[in-house]
Amino acid sequence: DFTAVIVDGEAQIVLHERAQRETNASVAAYALLRDGDVLPAAEGREPRLREGTFSEEAADKMDGWYVSTQCAQPALRRLVRADEGLSSPVGVWVADDEPTLNRMWEYEPDELITNRPLWATALLDQWEADEAVACRTANRYPPR
Repeated sequence: DFTAVIVDGEAQIVLHERAQRETNASVAAYALLRDGDVLPAAEGREPRLREGTFSEEAADKMDGWYVSTQCAQPALRRLVRADEGLSSPVGVWVADDEPTLNRMWEYEPDELITNRPLWATALLDQWEADEAVACRTANRYPPR
């Protein structure tokens, strides 16, 4: 069982912190990165967060990050992990069709948001089983 709040900007971080103090609660806060928050990779450069997306102080308060499937890529994952440390989870949203789910599976997010959880779980389980069989056949261990 997991409870968290998704924050979309620094004003929501302030509100979240205030609500936690007033209720003496502790709820994880995940930053939402929309497509426009990420500057795409250019030739010879990795993607980067748009300046002013989150201040360094606000970023330090995040328990993890969610990025859209449109801007999720290994280079962005490295960027977020470099900024936040290796313990910060990186999730993706929303994978509702097979090509997107496949791309996100290869991206290896810590968490995944979908509007079709039963379908996605069944497909991911099948892909993992297929990968395990392929690894045993090739006499090597699965990468996960």
